[in-house]
Amino acid sequence: MKEPSLAARFASVVGAASLCSAMFWQAAIAKGHKDGCSLEAFAETAEIIRVFRKIEMLSNTLLHAQSQALIEMQSGLVLGIDDGGFFGPTGTLSKSTGKAQSDLRNLTFVVKRLALDADAVSRLSNAFAEVEGLVTAGFEMTGHLEKDQIAEAVGIYAQKSLPQYKQVFSTVYTEVSGRERELSLLAAKCR
Repeated sequence: MKEPSLAARFASVVGAASLCSAMFWQAAIAKGHKDGCSLEAFAETAEIIRVFRKIEMLSNTLLHAQSQALIEMQSGLVLGIDDGGFFGPTGTLSKSTGKAQSDLRNLTFVVKRLALDADAVSRLSNAFAEVEGLVTAGFEMTGHLEKDQIAEAVGIYAQKSLPQYKQVFSTVYTEVSGRERELSLLAAKCR
């Protein structure tokens, strides 16, 4: 009796694997309606992570713009050349702060369509409030820097911006790490 060719054996193994995979996904999708194994649940969790990462990015951008403006005002050196930098250190700071405020407002519309649990809603509202605090501090700093009141701007940075940033970071880290762990365990859960 003739042995099947390597290609025929490979095709039968691939076919069996495809059939098993299809059966697994059908079972996972059917099971998903009961315990969160659906693709919709996965996509929803990924979207929540994306929103929190966007909040983290906004806070990083705000803190960087504030510290850069302080350094530029104190030293007289231009650290960054961008379209806001054309107007000096306060131009970069005011542009970054205004853009962050606009992005934060846009995120509120994204959040409205997410299915959030109570913990996520609480953390999200805290994160929004903390980033709003960074935005407010940025606008206050801009006003002081335009009047060459560097000491007052440094005080705002130290007393308002840094504590707000720490809070944003801890809030985002807590939520994102939990959600990422949830996603990593989803594969085992949905078998």
